[in-house]
Amino acid sequence: MLSKFVNDHRGAVAMMFAFSLFILMAVVGGAIDYAAVFAKRSKIQSAADAAALAAATSELNNNEKKEVAETVFRANFGDDPSVKLNIQINANEVDITASDVHKTTLLQAVGVREVSLEARATVPLGKAVNVEVVLVLDYSDSMLDNSKYVRLREGAELLIDQVTKNGTNPNVRIGVVPFAALVHADLPSAYVRSDVTYSGCTQDRRGPYNQQEEAGQSGDPSKWGEVTSTHPCLAMQTAGLKVIPLSTNIADVKSKVQAMQPYVWTHIALGAEIGWQVLSPTGPFATGAAYDEKTVYKVFVLMTDGMQTAPGWGADGTQNVANAEDNLQHICSAMKSRKIDVFTIGYDLYDTHTLGLLQSCAKSGGFFDAKDINGGLVTSFKAIGAEIRSAMIRLSK
Repeated sequence: MLSKFVNDHRGAVAMMFAFSLFILMAVVGGAIDYAAVFAKRSKIQSAADAAALAAATSELNNNEKKEVAETVFRANFGDDPSVKLNIQINANEVDITASDVHKTTLLQAVGVREVSLEARATVPLGKAVNVEVVLVLDYSDSMLDNSKYVRLREGAELLIDQVTKNGTNPNVRIGVVPFAALVHADLPSAYVRSDVTYSGCTQDRRGPYNQQEEAGQSGDPSKWGEVTSTHPCLAMQTAGLKVIPLSTNIADVKSKVQAMQPYVWTHIALGAEIGWQVLSPTGPFATGAAYDEKTVYKVFVLMTDGMQTAPGWGADGTQNVANAEDNLQHICSAMKSRKIDVFTIGYDLYDTHTLGLLQSCAKSGGFFDAKDINGGLVTSFKAIGAEIRSAMIRLSK
């Protein structure tokens, strides 16, 4: 049939066949080339979207954001030098334009040698989330057993590095409250009882103030500095157990944590009381941001390996362990009502009563039972750090 048409001497038929063949080639060629163009355009758009999102949600300066954007784009699209990438970052958004030229194959027969490709992705910059984390750490002498305090250092530093991105995120501040029988802290005179000679260490305030955030405004009972135990403050100082208020000097915080050594007894409620004060916008440290700041995320992490052994003051004027445990529950509830994320860790701890107190203290899902003396503590700190990081990303959007 084909030879018949070709050999037909009637010019009109031959011209019609040639024209039809040209149209057929154009249609087939166009379908093939444009399918390739569509696939490439979809790929370049996806790469641009991923790059813009990565840059917008990163906690870096603009030059570093651009590096992130280009790295992510090349990882998704491929390292094609022909692709022109234009990355613009202003105060509000990341804007990326990617352009390329697709060389045609069959369409060249009809004079179409290339097709221009362009993709654009614009993503609003995430809000800068200011994060405040206080680590309330048990340094009682039981932490000497099997060198548990060494694992405490490792876990605490791991969490600090996770949350601060190895100290590169200036929007994260870390505080540390090491506690044993006492807490050692620099307290302004306005928050120290008038009837004591303050040596740098304190036990809890009188009840009910030791359950409250308000400090120093109701006379001596609402202030610190009273020590009823025989444990010397000098021993706390020698062990390096001193409160670190919220700080962006991450290297300094880690260095001080490295130097901390265990001492005696366990006053969990006192550690929690001072930890709350570190996060508070009022009180003796006054370093915490206001609670109503929408871009502020406050986190409280408490770790203990033992039961409450130090007595605490009750509202009835008595001092015993049961009062201290009651104080802890009131402090935890009050912090959670302030939208502070409370995490607790029971390390190498088998007392069911204390484990129940820690679980009740923590936010939902925020309690970690780290019975494994070797890896449990580090694993728990790592999990908490990952949850904090996830919340930071969520809040920045």
